[in-house]
This record gives sequence, structure tokens and C-alpha cells, in this order.
Amino acid sequence: MPPVCWKGQQRFYAPGCALTRDDFFLTRVAGDFEDEILYYFNGSGEILETVSLGARRMTYEQVLCPNDTLLLNNSYLLQQFSLRTHEITPFANKKNSMKAMLDVSGDLALWYTGEEIVVFDFVSNTAVKCKKSKDPNFAYYCFGMLSPRQSKAAYRVTEGEYVLVDLKSAQKTVISNEGWHPFFSPDDQFFSVGGKFYLTQTGEEIANPFPFSVRQGLSFSDTCAVKTRDSLMAVQQDRGNSPIELWDTSSGQLLAAIDDPFVVLQVNFAFTQSGLVLHTDYGVMSIYSCDL
Repeated sequence: MPPVCWKGQQRFYAPGCALTRDDFFLTRVAGDFEDEILYYFNGSGEILETVSLGARRMTYEQVLCPNDTLLLNNSYLLQQFSLRTHEITPFANKKNSMKAMLDVSGDLALWYTGEEIVVFDFVSNTAVKCKKSKDPNFAYYCFGMLSPRQSKAAYRVTEGEYVLVDLKSAQKTVISNEGWHPFFSPDDQFFSVGGKFYLTQTGEEIANPFPFSVRQGLSFSDTCAVKTRDSLMAVQQDRGNSPIELWDTSSGQLLAAIDDPFVVLQVNFAFTQSGLVLHTDYGVMSIYSCDL
């Protein structure tokens, strides 16, 4: 399917998508921070609704959660937006120091601030795991993410270590690695960071189990963005305007290389139930069909 394009203001952040639905959300700042507008799209790229979120806001991240809630990182503060009532309420009172602080997988959401990492279960409405630290460097090194099948979480609280946590048994596996750009395999069996690869159960370093290569020694400024849906993995490496490769890990085949014409230097992308949504630094939203 050809991309569906939507031109807007050239402040761009990741779309709010979920793997169980095709509709999604984007936010844009209007004027000189006079308003921030939330756009609600269907799977064909048509705008279904726009909502004014208010003045003097900047939403760096948004994740679509299973209870018709968007979690918003508004200028480093975590807020909850109800899709039913349009009410915005504080969700975590800790202020973060980074633009990236959110992840979501299934019924779980994860956020990290300058003091803690929390995994939240929207079914039970409780925090299921929490890591706290008083280390003054915690805010710089702090990172967390969830695995695609919600069996694992990975976090970093020091410069040279990543910790893999089994979310059922709470068993922890420590991996010595100073690298960046971590990601899980679609089946949660493998973990990669800094261009190296590990078994999630034992932390043993292994050869590359993925059908695509990953350069070792990845630094913070390098590009290595990976998104997963079932057996599909969307991978962008080398530069922020490099093509996005769509791989089927079950067959090891490269299905497509998406070279979006509206990317200048960088693009954000995320899977929906049947598509891949791109939001570029030129202010264009595109939808690519990838329904196997």
C-alpha cells in the first residue's frame, strides 16, 4: 500500500501506537507553544479527532496502553490521558531528566526517572517491579525496556552493566556491557546491546542470532533503532535517514527496505496491528502496510 502522508509542523516525536489496534496518535505544538494538539488517526491515516491539550506543553513521548489510556512524557513529567474523557492527570510525580522514559508491551508499561525504574501492570493497576537508586549518575545511565512477550525487562543503572529481570520469577541476570541501543528478539530468547548478543536466560554471549548484521561498539550517537511485532522486526542502522529494513525473523527474509522520501535526517517509527507508522523530521506521517 502506498504511504499515507500528513504534513504538519516540523517538531516530530514517536507516534502512540499499539500492536493490537490500527488507530494511533500524534501530538503537535501549535504556534509559539500556544497549544499542543493531539491528533487521533485511523489505520488509513484519516484524522478522526483532534484534542487541545493546553498551552506551554511539549510531549516528548506517548505510549498507547491497553485501558484506552495514553501515557505522555510532557516535558519530563509523566501524565495519563484518558481517551474516553480527555482528562489529563499526573501519573508519576517524579521528574525525569531525559526525553526518553517510556516503554509499553502488552498489559505492561515501564517508565524510568532520575531516581527509579517502574514496571506497571494495567490489569491489576499496580507497580510490579521497581528499582531505585541514590547514585548521582543514575539519571545519566538509567534506562529500561520491556520484552515483546512481557516475560523480561532490561534496565541499566551503572555505566557498564545491564540487568535482565524475569518478570515472573524476579530472577536477575547481569550482563557486562557499556554499549547502547538494546533490543530483544521477538520470542524474548535473545538480547542485544552495543552490537553484542546474549541468551536472556543465562546472559551467555553468543553469535548473532538475527538475520541482519549489527555493528559492534555502538555508541549513544550511533543509529540502531529496532521495533518488533510478532516475527517482524523493523531495523534502521548507520544513519537517521537510512532505509528501514523490514525482516521476517521466522524465515530470515528481508521483506522490504523503506526509503521514505520525506526523511531529512531522522525518523521515528512504530508498528500498529497491520502497519508501520513513520513520523519524519520534515513533519510528514506515513503508513506502510505490513500485514502478513
